[in-house]
Amino acid sequence: MIHNKSLQRKIIYFACMIPLFLVLIVISRPETGDDAGGILAQQRKKHGIAQTNIGELDPASEAMRLSMMGLDGIATVVMWMKVHEYQREEKYSNVEALCKRITQVNPHFLAVWEFQAWNLSYNVSREFDNYEHRYLWVKKGANYQMEGTRYNYDQPKLMAKISEFFGMKIGMSDEKAEFRLIFPEDDTFHKEIDAYFVGSAYSMDNDSGGVNNRPDNWLVARMWSLWANELADAEPKKLGNASPAIFHSTPTKRLMSFAEVIEKEGHIGELAKIAWTNANDDWVDFGNYELTSSWGIPFTIREYDTLVVQVGEKQKEFDEFTNNLRATMRDEKFNELTPAEQKAIETDEFQRTEEQESLAYEAERKLIIPLSSVVLELEKGSPEQLNASRLAREINALEFRTSIINTQRNVVHYDYWDKRSESEGQDNAIKGRQLVYDAHKAFNSANLVEARKLYEEAWPIWRGIYDDYPVLASDSESGILANSVKEYRELLNQLDEDITPDFPLLMLLQMHDDRYVPPKAVSPAEPEPTPADPKAADPKAAKPEAAKPEAAKPEAAKPEAAEPEAAEKPDDAKATEASSAAPKESDASE
Repeated sequence: MIHNKSLQRKIIYFACMIPLFLVLIVISRPETGDDAGGILAQQRKKHGIAQTNIGELDPASEAMRLSMMGLDGIATVVMWMKVHEYQREEKYSNVEALCKRITQVNPHFLAVWEFQAWNLSYNVSREFDNYEHRYLWVKKGANYQMEGTRYNYDQPKLMAKISEFFGMKIGMSDEKAEFRLIFPEDDTFHKEIDAYFVGSAYSMDNDSGGVNNRPDNWLVARMWSLWANELADAEPKKLGNASPAIFHSTPTKRLMSFAEVIEKEGHIGELAKIAWTNANDDWVDFGNYELTSSWGIPFTIREYDTLVVQVGEKQKEFDEFTNNLRATMRDEKFNELTPAEQKAIETDEFQRTEEQESLAYEAERKLIIPLSSVVLELEKGSPEQLNASRLAREINALEFRTSIINTQRNVVHYDYWDKRSESEGQDNAIKGRQLVYDAHKAFNSANLVEARKLYEEAWPIWRGIYDDYPVLASDSESGILANSVKEYRELLNQLDEDITPDFPLLMLLQMHDDRYVPPKAVSPAEPEPTPADPKAADPKAAKPEAAKPEAAKPEAAKPEAAEPEAAEKPDDAKATEASSAAPKESDASE
């Protein structure tokens, strides 16, 4: 009896499974030809989550996943641990092979591609002393990460990571000098990269040409960034929590990095000028590109200046309409401040003590008069109050939009890069960089006379650039020029001279030299001795010099010469030239 009941249950279960299988076959029917397929196939296509929508279909990968019957997550964890074990044992070929096996199990898990590519290029490569071996493993990591695009060709974040890889690892690592020499000549690697761009708008032949028209890593990075931007434009939601402003500014930043790097490498000419000019054009286009804030508000960065003007005009209209009531209310609040707070506000911000800075900050907060407070002071329900309320709402809306755009401008440092790219593309900037570069080479070659001449020709040019673009004088790039100024000062010290207090780039030393010593002005009361002084003091030393019979003349003229020497800088400069004549001759003899 029991046996019969067990058999009956099995028959019932089997009978129930048959219609379930039939329903599953119907709803999961794949799309073929004109047939849209079952419900599941239609939904996958609608939401773009079918594997054919995400990337290539790899039969080996699919067979491996199906054979694990849902245990692919556990298998991934086990293999991940095994990778670290092989890495500790320095079995790096096994590490590479197992990394590929992991991505076969989870080809759409982006973190796997990103982390393991980083692991191969950063962790494994550093285990080798030879930079050529390191470069080989950097390539393996790059190829591994690029392979991920075959399975995830609609993921802008993955493309952006590859762009970062080519820019940072090859262009900014400790071995960047060697890598940047190897990469342009690695034709095999170039073909491998180009294969991933088939079907896109970019190619290595047309978009990566740098110095001598050879591929440059920064321009390759820019290609990946441009492709990433196209994908982000098609599906903005795939950016996730990434900043749209930062993401879309990256291609232009890569072009700026290219221009900056080749200038430092000595290629200061038409190629750098074109790169900076194109970068400035792209930066302006980026400023006009419509972005979306986290508030869901579309905006362009370059509309900020227009909004600032509009806010100012509306506030002026509001104050005129309310008879400057806001200013009156502010004066009343100012009178309520303590004397110390009033004094702190009235003191120039650059002359305030630390205590006054704190007092001024708190006091300024107390003096803020919201527009709504002004509206409440007007007669309730009157036409004046209604109009003032309308203006206040318009001003608040403009200020809110302005603050959103200003935040994004600050995130990408829009103003700085706008001025930087504009200035760097000008002829005087190119000439100034060339002079400094040539002067540095002359200094390293011990040609002090030539180095001094080139440096002194460059400084007025750079002073003019900083006068036209003050924001550039306080950036990190000015620290590099400050190093050249330090070198120039060292050069002068070797000639027993120093920079003068009116040196045009003195502010760079003040900002970037921790051991800065101010130059000393020549005291009028103590003029520098001329080369004739020791000869005048020692008549015996003057006699043997038949070529200079008038060597004793300065002694007679000395009391009268002291006054113009102290009063006029040209005489002082002549004395300096005379005192440096001997070192210059010795340099020539060397």
